[in-house]
Amino acid sequence: MNGKLIVSEHGRDRIHELCDEQTIVGRGMDSDLHLKHPDVAAEHCAIKRTPSGFKVVDLETNEGTKVNGHLVNQHVLQNGDTIQVGAVRITYLGDSGAPGQASRKAPPPPLTSHPTNAEGEPHRFYRHEQKAGLGSGTKVALILAALGILALILVSLGQNVPNEASILRFQEARRLLENKNDPRSIQRAIEILKNLPPGAVQERDRVNMVYAAESRLLDLGGGVVDQKAEIEFTRIMQYYNSHKEDIGYLKGQVRSCREHFPASAQLLKLEATLEDVLAGGEEGKQKWSAAQEFLRHALKNAEFKGAFETLAQLEGDAAMLRIHGSRIATYRRTFERAFKSHFEIMTARALSAHERGKTELAQRIYAQLADVGLEPYASQARTLLESLDG
Repeated sequence: MNGKLIVSEHGRDRIHELCDEQTIVGRGMDSDLHLKHPDVAAEHCAIKRTPSGFKVVDLETNEGTKVNGHLVNQHVLQNGDTIQVGAVRITYLGDSGAPGQASRKAPPPPLTSHPTNAEGEPHRFYRHEQKAGLGSGTKVALILAALGILALILVSLGQNVPNEASILRFQEARRLLENKNDPRSIQRAIEILKNLPPGAVQERDRVNMVYAAESRLLDLGGGVVDQKAEIEFTRIMQYYNSHKEDIGYLKGQVRSCREHFPASAQLLKLEATLEDVLAGGEEGKQKWSAAQEFLRHALKNAEFKGAFETLAQLEGDAAMLRIHGSRIATYRRTFERAFKSHFEIMTARALSAHERGKTELAQRIYAQLADVGLEPYASQARTLLESLDG
């Protein structure tokens, strides 16, 4: 059970054969079917071979995957289905499901008499004569269907068998790419590779070569890289400014720009924007700075009640947890250990004061420990306080 995909991208069509158990479709270089459109995720969807036929599965992307105009999580593909990935249209051609098993025919009824020919002699072979013949209309339909299948096979073979001219053009492109510092040679090689007929070379090899050549051309262009990065940065920010809640989109675009524009100033601006968003903006930075300053002061001066109240506020702030979650957890462990030692010292001091007849001092110590509110120490302090009151 095999199938193929007709990929329509940038006004051109290409064929991708579904030969593997799973085909990853996306913009990442590790994808089995590599797409270039910026709305396509690094790993956007997967085409999986199953007993029921090929199935498309969305890989939890922001843009989603559509089949015949409808968003899907997964969908068993039928012949002619159209998959929409960003602005790229992919048409599936192949089996529409698992082939069913041919049903067994019932055995022929037993013979009750021996047929004879015109001379009255018995036939030696006669089983085939009991089969009903096909009507003329059915025969014509079967012949036309067979001719149609044969035509599709011939067309497919014609597309996938490279001719000598295609091979020579591919070799010419490889020679041109050896001139790594000549933009004109690289541009010519890109044009040849993009115009090769389907099946001339492995599609993945051709796409990878084009991508590497275009990246090299951008590196040689210098200022062209910065210009494209600026255009991409403007596009990303225009979308994000109208979709502030979509932080996942911003994270994905930062990863994409790190891959395509690693040395650009626009990448630094985009990373700074993401950091500000995760931290809650300038107000979030000031809040975190003030919280850290107070926690350091509280630890030095054993102000445990205020420290635990501040930690609770930080833990209830989604933006603070998103960017400073590990630091907040470290602060809490530090204060809990410090309060445990403080509790042991102060309860020993209260017991000593009580034995010396200074019950009021012991009561104040227990009340202060209970007021911190950290369990189980608060409950123990209240129990000790109640024993003194009794």
